[in-house]
Amino acid sequence: MLFRNYLKLGNATIDHVVREIQYLPSATTINRRKTLLLLLTQYIRPGASTAFLGPLRSIRFIPVIDVVGNPEYGLADYERDIWYAADRTSLLASFRRKVPIIDFDVDEVTTLLPLIKAIARENYLLSKAVVETLSPVGFTILDEDSVVFELRERAKFLLSYVLSDILASRRSC
Repeated sequence: MLFRNYLKLGNATIDHVVREIQYLPSATTINRRKTLLLLLTQYIRPGASTAFLGPLRSIRFIPVIDVVGNPEYGLADYERDIWYAADRTSLLASFRRKVPIIDFDVDEVTTLLPLIKAIARENYLLSKAVVETLSPVGFTILDEDSVVFELRERAKFLLSYVLSDILASRRSC
């Protein structure tokens, strides 16, 4: 209220957030960058124009956990750099330090989905970029109860078949 009424400052808009991201100093912390990206996401509406993102196209502002051998954190832009968003915990654990992944946990990535869609990076969600397959490893363990049940059923069938055959042979005599 102080800022709006006495200092005559308006509320922050998406243009303010974009401008702040544009002019971030290189020493800005990763947490500050993440906060600004989450704030930017709050302004994005489905089906609305994303022209306001144009000035950010080639600016390296997205915090990325890099692959082994590179610095712990890197910054990426959304036009040229390749990075992925881990939208499942299992995928984050499997691909961390193997491919560049944005430095957000799975819940934050869910919050960032409108921004990811606005910059046309849906195909870089790990759940869409990766095909998961499960294959058994080791010995197959049979459930003894189901095996016993199956044997009982077969024995009942065999017994009924044999009994019906015996009864049929007696009738024919």
